[in-house]
Amino acid sequence: MEQPQKPPGFLEAYTKRATLYRVPSSEPGVVTSWWICHSDAHSDLVLSLISISQLREDFGRGAEYRRDADPFSLRRGPSFKQQLSDYLESSGGLDTRQISHIVVVAWRSRIPSRLKGERRAYLARPLAVIPADLVGMTFAWAAGDNYAIVIVRAMAKRTLYLAPARYQAWVDLVDATDWLALLESYALKAFKGNHVLQPRRQPR
Repeated sequence: MEQPQKPPGFLEAYTKRATLYRVPSSEPGVVTSWWICHSDAHSDLVLSLISISQLREDFGRGAEYRRDADPFSLRRGPSFKQQLSDYLESSGGLDTRQISHIVVVAWRSRIPSRLKGERRAYLARPLAVIPADLVGMTFAWAAGDNYAIVIVRAMAKRTLYLAPARYQAWVDLVDATDWLALLESYALKAFKGNHVLQPRRQPR
């Protein structure tokens, strides 16, 4: 396993062959990320939690958007609000008023492919980009990102502990994961079974 020169973040959990880190980020919109470094993988698996409200706020103050790690394209500028609406519309008519977060799951290379300005750029292979309501009913909005963090952390830990059968590879199990179904299952658990993960606009 190619070990990084230093841990990417705070140790959360580990197995004999893999380690889960929680990685804080100052990138626009990113609440936090979880990295799984596994001895059977040539890349690290990254689960990023992006807050829509934080993304709007960061863009509003002129923060630069990272283009390397997220497999959807949003550019800072006057048209950001429309871009975001168009992106959510392309996801099947989601009710944009109810979408609180976007969960991104991607493989991230361990070796930078090039320099981008003054920083290194890493290749990312997306597995899932899921806009969702991870805040829940009215009473939960005061909790901010707390529910979302619990849900995505549970997804990361479940993925860390995936145990391949004989002649299976951990990487193949990750690639075959239904991330939307997994996110929904943990959201339903967090909200006690009464939750709509991706609210749709009601036809007029």
